[in-house]
Amino acid sequence: MARLALPLPRTTPLVTSQPFRAQAVSRSQAATAATIAALFLLASAALSLYLAQMSSVSTAGYQLEQLRAERQEWIARNGQLDLEIAKRRSLVWSESQATGRMGMVPADKPVFLNVDTAPPVECGVTSDSCVNTSAQTPASAALAAKPARPTSGNPLIGFEALRVWLVSVLRAEG
Repeated sequence: MARLALPLPRTTPLVTSQPFRAQAVSRSQAATAATIAALFLLASAALSLYLAQMSSVSTAGYQLEQLRAERQEWIARNGQLDLEIAKRRSLVWSESQATGRMGMVPADKPVFLNVDTAPPVECGVTSDSCVNTSAQTPASAALAAKPARPTSGNPLIGFEALRVWLVSVLRAEG
């Protein structure tokens, strides 16, 4: 059974006597369309703003994590430098550097000399009036004849006293 398509009845264009009403309907449709378009633009602008903010927040979070990782690296480097400083300050390292790199050798055991002290000398106002309170030895007699301290006029008197004392010590040993 075949169906036949029947032509639709022809309608005559709508002729109204009220053109204002047709314009009002088209104006209200245009206003509705404009409102919908404005709402769509407003919603897309708000969504774009939200996406831009979320993107900047995630970028800032990523940069913060990178900075934290870099900070941890610097803290580790500072720790390594602190260890290096402590190593360089140690006496063992200094000794190994002195013997290995600089060719130094460890010192022998030090020798200490027992030195008898000179008897106390009492001096008056002038250096010529120094008197020894105990028996004078040749070295102490030489010291008593000289001023007890070097004066600004002759600084070599102290060296002369030292020389006399060394000579007396060497004679006493030999």
